Amino acid sequence: MTEEAYLKRLGDKICKKRESIGLSREEFADKVKLTRMHVYRIENGDNPTTITVLRRIAKVFNMTIGELADLG
Repeated sequence: MTEEAYLKRLGDKICKKRESIGLSREEFADKVKLTRMHVYRIENGDNPTTITVLRRIAKVFNMTIGELADLG
């Protein structure tokens, strides 16, 4: 899988999980200490992110980073 494809699939997973727990993009951005636009770019696969951001995202979802990053 290319990096671009991986980022797109990861972003889609994050978006679906966020929606499944009933958070708006703005509410989610507040919880992970990002701007709404940054979250939008991550969810669209347009923005590679750092491990620390993934850790904050995983924490909101009550997941490990490994569970979040696994697209299997």
